[in-house]
Amino acid sequence: MVDDVDGVQALLYIACCIAVILMQYTRRRTLLSRMVILGTITVMVLVLGLTPYEALLRHNYPLATKDHPLPAKFTFDRTLTFAHGERLPGRWVEEEVPLELPFQVADLDDKSIVQLQAIRLDLELSGGRRWTSHWHALSNVLSSGRTRTWPGISVGKKLYDEIKDTPVKAHVSLGMRLFRLGVATSVTVEGDRISLPGNAQCVDDMSLNWLRCFSALKQLKPVFIAAQLPNPECRVAREATAEEPWAASPATYSDLQADTGPEFDLSPVQDFSIGLSRFYFYEDHEIRLPICSGTRLLVSKPELQYAVRDEIDLGEITLANYHATFPRKVIPPAQRPPRAPSDSLSRNISPEVVLCKTKIAAD
Repeated sequence: MVDDVDGVQALLYIACCIAVILMQYTRRRTLLSRMVILGTITVMVLVLGLTPYEALLRHNYPLATKDHPLPAKFTFDRTLTFAHGERLPGRWVEEEVPLELPFQVADLDDKSIVQLQAIRLDLELSGGRRWTSHWHALSNVLSSGRTRTWPGISVGKKLYDEIKDTPVKAHVSLGMRLFRLGVATSVTVEGDRISLPGNAQCVDDMSLNWLRCFSALKQLKPVFIAAQLPNPECRVAREATAEEPWAASPATYSDLQADTGPEFDLSPVQDFSIGLSRFYFYEDHEIRLPICSGTRLLVSKPELQYAVRDEIDLGEITLANYHATFPRKVIPPAQRPPRAPSDSLSRNISPEVVLCKTKIAAD
């Protein structure tokens, strides 16, 4: 999560290798080479142990300002919890218990994508004790049409068993990045083939619901893709929505990694996969959908704007309410709207809205 520290370690490693090779091949200084290696390892351990990660993360994700406001409003949703089913006997003892915290998302601009990258949970316990999860990585991507997100964090099992049914005061810190979508390009799947911007050629693997893509030297990134799935020509099994209906947002795919230029691997051809997924009603889980012939994809390139941090006071919460057991079930159950077909987005925003209402450049 802290790229600067990773960069320092990489430079130390490279410098050490170069120094050892030069000393060995020029002067055969074996003892000195060993000392250089030992010294490098010591410095790297010190970097790991002494780096002020908390301060670095707060620096990387500063609080919102007038010039860099929060891209959306995040509100803890007290109306949703997980039903407590029976726990299946595991093959190993859990050391940590995963929690999923429901947040309502509002005021997200049509042209914006938000990537939640980091989370920290702080608890106030009885007797004045305090507990922190410290910062952990996230990869939750939010686009226009999304109304909820469930960032995850884990609590040690011993602490969880001690306080799981006791209300505790909680505070969440969210580190996020804002992206702006560029002009969208419309492309259509023809048969089992499709050409994407950036000279990527893809084959539709219907058996796995993937587009298997090939491009010269580098992958297609950063990229955001939206599609009207499922649709009358590209249906899913009725069982897919037997338990709960679809969420309002369309099917999407995103890769927000920066374009680092050509990737000089053993093969000049980059092989990668693209799958479009759609969330269910409460947006706590999603499913990858088939991409059929005739499906229109809207492809856009996101541009990073800035990073920011949101500090959210949750008040008193009961941890057990946010630990999903088997079978996974959110309460209250999602209610299916009357006469809502499983293969239609008639109640939803269109992908054009998600892709900023920009001018479509047809292939």
